[in-house]
Amino acid sequence: MDGLNSLSTFGTHPKEFDPRQVKLVLNNLVIIIEWYIEYMNIESKAKIKIEEPILKSPGASEKPVRIHTLKKKLVITISGVIFTGILIILLLDPFNIFRTDKFRDIKNPDGRISIAVMPFINMTNDTLYNIWQNGFQDNLITALSNSKELAVRQYSTMYEIFHGIEQIKYASITSSFASEISRKLDANTFIMGSIMEAGGKIRINAKLTDTETEEIYQTFSVEGNSEKDFLEMIDLLSDLIKNYLEIKTLEDDIAPDIKKGFTITSAEAYRYATQGFNSVINRDVPSAIQLYSKVLEIDTNYAFGAVILSMLYYSRGYYEQGMEIFKKTYGKRDKLPLTNQIWLNYWQARLDKEPLIALQYMKQIVALDPLSRWNLNFLGGSIINYINMRME
Repeated sequence: MDGLNSLSTFGTHPKEFDPRQVKLVLNNLVIIIEWYIEYMNIESKAKIKIEEPILKSPGASEKPVRIHTLKKKLVITISGVIFTGILIILLLDPFNIFRTDKFRDIKNPDGRISIAVMPFINMTNDTLYNIWQNGFQDNLITALSNSKELAVRQYSTMYEIFHGIEQIKYASITSSFASEISRKLDANTFIMGSIMEAGGKIRINAKLTDTETEEIYQTFSVEGNSEKDFLEMIDLLSDLIKNYLEIKTLEDDIAPDIKKGFTITSAEAYRYATQGFNSVINRDVPSAIQLYSKVLEIDTNYAFGAVILSMLYYSRGYYEQGMEIFKKTYGKRDKLPLTNQIWLNYWQARLDKEPLIALQYMKQIVALDPLSRWNLNFLGGSIINYINMRME
């Protein structure tokens, strides 16, 4: 829990910065820590061998007694180095010197993302699918309109604009044309979609695009076997787009360098995870346990959440619950992304009381994302845990 307890020094500041600007600082910080450990290990062996005092008592044999002044000094020094690295980022962050959120410019003043949904283009040879050009558009607008984080231009408005343009053919709709329509609707983004058929499969594609720059932010696609699957396909497509966009608005509540720890595709689970993270920051363990439990009910593959929840249970002395939660996710680690696998291996090493192995896994995590204060904090905790066990 050394890592979790010290997270309150961070806060969840929503300001943005460009992590590339501090990459060199943090890389050097890790190098300094590694060098210092190696250096002090050599020095400690020399001091113990040469300067170790001998205490004698009458009638007793000589017995060497080791003075443990090095341990305290080493921990304090390394903690100071780690704190310095964190302080560098915290000083840069509040002034908003750097920025990486490309979605900032497409958000309304109220924080919502405005969207115009274009008719889907039938790119198959079956003209019977033409009716679905407006069908997919209407259903997608309806589904996205249920989100309070999105401001969706309504179907009736879209219909009036398109039918006010003479001889418009959906097949001729280009990105530039869609961008012009979106500007008229004062929408910062638009969605263009298509219906395709090949090899007995039907695929529905959609692109989320910036109105001003025509930059494609994200692409989505779903597949089905026939027209009978269309309603199910549009529901699935709507969920993909809705979750993606809602998460983009929810990310404002998380510091930029910590966002990578929230590898969640469900907006509902993401909400619980952000609330749970804030509970950890505030050291409200019962609330954090409750919230992270809800996250894992929705997303059972969220390995980082499983590690945190397991840590929380262990911090309260609920070892069986902590182990049960952890093992459920650990058993399917081979199917998870690399970073999630390493987090699981790290916590397993901590549970096995193998601090050196845990430290090696944490170094791998930092190497994959050397700009995260969260990772840096856990690296510091792992180093101190390793040193403590070496000195015992």
